[in-house]
Amino acid sequence: MPVNELDHFRPLQIHTWTDSPQLIRVQNKLFDEIFTRRERIWKKALLVIIADLYKCYLQDPTKYLGVQFANKSYKKTRYNRAGFGHNPVVNVVEALKLHSYIKFHIGFFDRNTKVSKMSKMRALPKLIELIESFTDDGSSQPVPAHMIYRTPDEELVILKKRVGLKKRIPIDYEETEETTAMRDVLIKYNERLERTYIDIDLRGYEPPDGKELRIDTTNKRVRRIFSNETFEDGGRFYGGWWQNIPKDLRKRIVIDESNKTVIERDFKAIHINLLYNKAGIDYFAEYGEDADPYTLDHMIELKGTLEFDKWRNFYKKLLLVCINKKREKEVPCVILDEINNSESDDEYPVLSEEDVVRAIEAFEERHAPIRSYFYSGIGLKLQKVDSIIAERVIKHFIEEYLPVLCVHDSFIIDNRDTQKLDDIVESCMQEVINELGDEWSKVRCTITPRSKDHDIRADERLARQPSDSPFTEINLHEIVDWSNKYGSNERRAEDWRLNKAQHIVIYK
Repeated sequence: MPVNELDHFRPLQIHTWTDSPQLIRVQNKLFDEIFTRRERIWKKALLVIIADLYKCYLQDPTKYLGVQFANKSYKKTRYNRAGFGHNPVVNVVEALKLHSYIKFHIGFFDRNTKVSKMSKMRALPKLIELIESFTDDGSSQPVPAHMIYRTPDEELVILKKRVGLKKRIPIDYEETEETTAMRDVLIKYNERLERTYIDIDLRGYEPPDGKELRIDTTNKRVRRIFSNETFEDGGRFYGGWWQNIPKDLRKRIVIDESNKTVIERDFKAIHINLLYNKAGIDYFAEYGEDADPYTLDHMIELKGTLEFDKWRNFYKKLLLVCINKKREKEVPCVILDEINNSESDDEYPVLSEEDVVRAIEAFEERHAPIRSYFYSGIGLKLQKVDSIIAERVIKHFIEEYLPVLCVHDSFIIDNRDTQKLDDIVESCMQEVINELGDEWSKVRCTITPRSKDHDIRADERLARQPSDSPFTEINLHEIVDWSNKYGSNERRAEDWRLNKAQHIVIYK
């Protein structure tokens, strides 16, 4: 077994639910088979667990579900409204393991090193075959991914505290007018996203290094997450499959069966802009409208090369770590972990710890006016600012019944609404900056210029690409004659409309 196989997992979602007749039949069958006690709460937990095991399998057959066995993990709080606790979960998992329906690895906690590993499980073929055989007509059919979903009462405003160096856990909080208002926006936003057709066009795309690409387009729910036990730190919008795909694929997103590409807009160097303002300097007025805060002199001769992009990614990541961390000594190790992360979407230069230390010194010299904010932890407070702006932008589009996708401090929208997005982003930013007081008054509302990739009309772009397979609910490596099946864009849109993008895209 590969050393890192068990590191490929996600936590069990206790707010998973389903109305799939197949899964309900399997629930009844397994309940009679693996239990002698007739506990109703065990039956409910059984449906939740087999549904999430199956959804995890659809997302990636090699992925595990992490499951907590500690009693304290299932206390009834705002984060656990599923209605069952420790005993039902443990009994269901143990019974599924005993009857060979799951592969299971027990977790541990080392009191000496304080290192812990969560228990993990995944469905065995025996369970998958059982689920897919319980159809109305007796044929073998998978359960549609969209029939496994999250319950609407799941908490959307999350407050976390740090435990150790990396772990952060949700904590309870008192409800206020602010948290209620934030939740109301999230509820309306998620309702809008759920009613919106959102898909991705992968024709002609070749995954890097031949890796398999899986995108769960049923995952649309968005939450806000705050840090450090305070609603003044963080608060960005998380969730939504569009946040977790490679950046170069965002321009392939399809919204509302549009025959055009999307536009992505983001705030131009917003955190550096805000920090320079706090230091009394208008960054772009001082250094030029085209100034790039993530470049250093040694990169000049690399302009236009992949190596230039790698270094720029590195310095952008470096700034983020420097303003988020409070311990200066931690930064080189954290940076090395970040840039050597095999799951990272960005590419970085190959650097040693000594290289990183020298790069940090050069970056500090480059941004001497804001050096005092490094290692101050101010980054999360800046995230709170951009999250307030993002919330205002989202509220505007909710009121106009237009779908917009939020990616932290950027927004994706149908390119027919480009000017509207530009106007709203700039007005919301100015509005929020004005409300923050005099110390922020000189911050200018600047957005990143339009990317050439986004200017290409969808029909022109797709015409230049090989015609492989449609990206509805079949595997994209199965070649079909696209032209014969879809003679026009109208027919293609109708097929998308019927499928509602409620599937997991697999590209090999």
